[in-house]
Amino acid sequence: MPSHVVFVTKVSQEHSERYKAWLTQIQNIEKTFPGFQRAHVSAPRNPDDDSWVTFLQFDTSENLDRWLNSQERRDILKEAEPLVTSFQYHHVSPYAGWFDSDYSIVKQTMLVLLVLYPIVMLQLKYLTPLTAHLNSAVAMFIANTISVSLISWPFLPLVIKLLDWWLQASKIRTHILGALVVIALYALLIAVFAGA
Repeated sequence: MPSHVVFVTKVSQEHSERYKAWLTQIQNIEKTFPGFQRAHVSAPRNPDDDSWVTFLQFDTSENLDRWLNSQERRDILKEAEPLVTSFQYHHVSPYAGWFDSDYSIVKQTMLVLLVLYPIVMLQLKYLTPLTAHLNSAVAMFIANTISVSLISWPFLPLVIKLLDWWLQASKIRTHILGALVVIALYALLIAVFAGA
């Protein structure tokens, strides 16, 4: 799953040309790293604006983190220090609005699946017979509306709260334990619906 990060960098007008040249340098290095997909830079739109916004995409969060934590990146960032007045970046989650953007994409996906699976199975059992007489596009829209609504509230917020200890884990043991708990819940749900 593609992983994205957005950088917001403030550069004074007097350094803008040098910063453009530096951007070319860092992008040339980014392209050599495994998983690089694209980088898009938006320059300030008016003289009063000093914010440069860069959107960076890698194929996986692991490859993105490899670049973000690389020595090559640390070295070239030092070259930009005299040009930059402030710098920040934000991971962009594919589940923005549901999770903190710093949570692992893998964990986010696992929890969305944990919530989505029983909702879909219950819809197949109880909703599908009720909407069978409708046009398939209408029936699908109704099912998707219900699914997304139930995921957004109350089920995913509840699961996130219950498994927050795993989402924010710092120890390998906790990462593994949480993953095993979620996998066990998958197995339990499958067993329940397989026997229903």
